[in-house]
Amino acid sequence: MANTELTTRIELSLLTLAISWFLSGLALSVRLWDARAGSLFFVWSVPFFVAGWVLLGIPAIAMGTQILKLSPVVLGMSGAIAGLFIMLLPTGWLIALGAVQFKLTWSLVTGWDGFGAAIGAGGILLYRWLLSRAVPSES
Repeated sequence: MANTELTTRIELSLLTLAISWFLSGLALSVRLWDARAGSLFFVWSVPFFVAGWVLLGIPAIAMGTQILKLSPVVLGMSGAIAGLFIMLLPTGWLIALGAVQFKLTWSLVTGWDGFGAAIGAGGILLYRWLLSRAVPSES
């Protein structure tokens, strides 16, 4: 399997980040049926997506085409875990300060944290798909 150039992998990673960011804002707007919520999401979600790119995007870029050899299930789970951790960062910070008590409830899975996990899983799988299309085939 031929390796792609670093610039191509970075471009695909940033394209995946932009697509995930846009579709997430659109999904939130449709779910809440409020365009203002989507506009607000596009503003305040940028640091979370940057953290996700640093946590999952940079290692995916560094892996090169080796990421294509991994199972989509493994990649999806790693993306979901990264998205979950990123959405838990503010809560973890408040727990560390002693301002909030941590309670493991079902709403933790179905709320923002679940939303972040879905974005993370979808993002890494989209990157894998785009990279598979960019890799030159060996004949």
